[in-house]
Amino acid sequence: MKLLNRTSYILITTILFVVFFGSIAFYIILKSTTDKEIKKELNSRMEYVIHEFRLNPTVFGSLSLPGYITVEEGSPETKSMPFFRDTILLDELDNSYKQYKSLTADVEVNSEFYRINVYKSLSVSNQLIERITLIVTIIIIVFILFIYLLNRFIFERVWADFFVTIDKLKSYNVDLDSSIHFEASEIAEFNLLNSALNQMIVNLREDYLNVKEFTGNISHEIQTPLSIIRLKCELLLQSMPLSNKQAELIRDIQKTNSRLSRLNKTLVLLTKIDNKQFPQKEKISVDEIIRRHLEDFTSLATLRNIELKYSKNADIYVFGDATLIDVLLVNLIKNAVLHNIDNGKIFIETKDNEIIISNTGEEKELQAKKIFDRYTKFSGKNDSLGLGLSLVKKICDLYRFKISYKYENNLHIFSLLF
Repeated sequence: MKLLNRTSYILITTILFVVFFGSIAFYIILKSTTDKEIKKELNSRMEYVIHEFRLNPTVFGSLSLPGYITVEEGSPETKSMPFFRDTILLDELDNSYKQYKSLTADVEVNSEFYRINVYKSLSVSNQLIERITLIVTIIIIVFILFIYLLNRFIFERVWADFFVTIDKLKSYNVDLDSSIHFEASEIAEFNLLNSALNQMIVNLREDYLNVKEFTGNISHEIQTPLSIIRLKCELLLQSMPLSNKQAELIRDIQKTNSRLSRLNKTLVLLTKIDNKQFPQKEKISVDEIIRRHLEDFTSLATLRNIELKYSKNADIYVFGDATLIDVLLVNLIKNAVLHNIDNGKIFIETKDNEIIISNTGEEKELQAKKIFDRYTKFSGKNDSLGLGLSLVKKICDLYRFKISYKYENNLHIFSLLF
């Protein structure tokens, strides 16, 4: 949710909350005030009527008072204290029923008991309350709309420099730019933010260049002693007669040296991918890469009597770095060959923007959540680095390809969706 919408929702929700309970309180106070005024007026009328009636009961019919007044014969048994009540009476002027409030009082005149009812129409007070409520509601709606529009206007003005900063950060490339020039802002906090970002970017670029330099140096420096170790082992094997035990030890050194060399190259490649050091992209034919590597792995598959079948159902072209796409596909094919069984099968199929590689292997499903983690091994092969599928996942994440695994019909199936 955007900050503007968030603040607007909080502001409007708070206003509505206050208005809701404020409106209830306002209505209760207004209703109570009008009710008190009506009761006060009824009491005044009642006092006047009782006064006149006690002076001369026979003149009651000639009393000229607004509203309704009725007199009924009473008795000592029904005498009670004056009380108010709401009722509905027929208005003879427009022949409609309207709401009234009445005051009833029992009076004793010349040893006779009478019940006097004085009525006051509530139409005027109700209309007044309705109109006041309507006016207040309109004012509140206009006020909320005004606050919302003002908030948007102020937000856009105040946060304009912030969005400029965000746009510049989006376009920043650590491999090309050493720093970003932020314009001075009228808001002190934004100037402080820009200053902190500039310092962070400088430190980030320094760290990036150091890591980049370290990656290049370590790749070069480690390869040199590894090459020397390999050469010395070859010279030892050729220089003098060796016992079987000595020759076996030298071969173990060669295997470990070769494994260390592959590990170094893989880790360096992973670091370069993390640092996004493959910015160039070109159109690459997936079919050409698959056919080229199938030629390399055919002999290895033949030695283990593995059936290798490739079905091309669509031409697939992707945009990316040729080296990375090559590494991606060769690792998937290599994984299917190395982790297969003797007399096994490998099926490679291309569909619309999808490659499916299926192979036999251990008759159990692998852990799909861990299969692409670094140094995860699911076979007992000692020469496996546990980095092949991790490298595949890194390349897929870089180019937003989708790689998935499932075990079905005794086949380990990897699906690569471009």
